[in-house]
Amino acid sequence: MNKLLDYKYFKIILGVLAIILALLSFWFLKGRENKKIAKADDIVVANTNEGVIKEEEFNGLKVSNISLITEKGYTTFNADVTNTNSEETNFENININLLDKDGNVVITLLGNIGTGLKANETRTITASAKGEFKNVTSKAIVSYKG
Repeated sequence: MNKLLDYKYFKIILGVLAIILALLSFWFLKGRENKKIAKADDIVVANTNEGVIKEEEFNGLKVSNISLITEKGYTTFNADVTNTNSEETNFENININLLDKDGNVVITLLGNIGTGLKANETRTITASAKGEFKNVTSKAIVSYKG
């Protein structure tokens, strides 16, 4: 009788260990999947299309040192804006239209310059939006209409 009781306990212990092993395996594999996803989100993509990064003039403002970077699901536009006029500008904001290959606006970003720029003054602007705008091939700097 003792051997039969010992065998039942052995089967129960073996079953519990099998369940624990299955749960630990599932937890370990799930953790690896999450790490893969996190690594994919950490990829930084720079849009280097000539139409995006080329220097541009807009009403006496020179927009240069342009970058369009996507990281962690957000895209950020950075640029230096220099007043090439001989007087202070009254632009506080500009719109940055990001365009696809057909010239359609994919998204419009707000570039905040702040108070007017003095002659030859330069400021860096940053504009961000959620999303990866892979199909952006050019940009257009236009008047802010707010």
